[in-house]
This record gives sequence, structure tokens and C-alpha cells, in this order.
Amino acid sequence: MSRYILVPIVIALVGLSARGQDPDQIWDKGNESVRRLPPAVFPELPEAVASSLQRRGCTIPQFLNASHPVSVIRGHFISATGNDWAVLCSVRRVSSVLVFRNGGVTAVDALFPVDDRSSLEGNGDGTTVYDRAIEVAAPRVLQEYATRHKWRSPSGGFTHDGIEDGGEKGVVFWYWTGIRWERFIGDDD
Repeated sequence: MSRYILVPIVIALVGLSARGQDPDQIWDKGNESVRRLPPAVFPELPEAVASSLQRRGCTIPQFLNASHPVSVIRGHFISATGNDWAVLCSVRRVSSVLVFRNGGVTAVDALFPVDDRSSLEGNGDGTTVYDRAIEVAAPRVLQEYATRHKWRSPSGGFTHDGIEDGGEKGVVFWYWTGIRWERFIGDDD
């Protein structure tokens, strides 16, 4: 974590402590107050995917103060021709990116499980917001980041979509190479 991210968090925690508020309680309360939506809120999900999410006990945590439901995406994540779904699934306050290959439930990949509390960001006013969402990353976007950050691109380049995973604190990209999910570190711009 960069010092530029830590400084505001430390300042916010010092300010909260100075006002007599326990920082752990602030973060716990923030974690409890994250808006988490049930799969049924996303009618675009294939029925099999929605049912699988329900069986797993998934809810979809919502990024910052999103004005519409987020973190359920459809793209070509495995190949340029497949229609895959990715969902940020929170179970018992731990979120993973679940990738449903070809909209089915027999091949589901789980990426980057993270405690929801670690995805909180202080507002400076004693409240917190959730700072993680997923979006489709088109091949051209992946290539732009690869050029800027000097990533070693997959052989053959980026031929299908990836998954952008992150928020204000920073972002990573997930890309299926045909063998495994490759993680590329981005930034928050």
C-alpha cells in the first residue's frame, strides 16, 4: 500500500480517536453498513448463474455510493467468442470475483478473495464507504495499461476482455491466458 493511501487513513483514524471513537468500531460499523444486493436485483443474470449465487449465499457489495447496481458484468473473459459472466460475490463478508464460463455453472473460477473490511475507505467524517467494484476491461484498455505500466503482455496480445477489479485505492486486471488467470497491477486513474 502506498504512503499516499496510508496518510489519509492515518489522519482519519487519528481524528476519530481524538473524538473518542474507537477506529475498530468505525471500521466494523462501516463493514456492517455496506450495501449488499441479492442476485435477484440483477435480472440480466442467466437463471442458472443467479441460482448458483443464491445457493452460495452471495450478495453483491456496492461500490462507494453507486447510483445503480454494479459489479455484475458480462464479457468475453475466456475467449473472444464466449459470453461469460463475472460477479463480485460476498459471502460472510469476504468477496471474490466469480467467473461463470459461458454463462454456465459447471466451470466457475473464484479470483482474489478479500475481506470486505479491507475494501473500506474512510470519508474523513467518521464514516466509511466500500471501495471495490468490477468492470469489463476491453482488449484496447488492457493494451493501453500494458504500454503505460510495461506489462509483459500474453503471447498473441490481448485478444479478449479482462476484468478490472478495484476502486479509488487502486486496481488490478484479471486476464485469462488460456492456461491460468494472470493478474496485472494497474493504478486508479
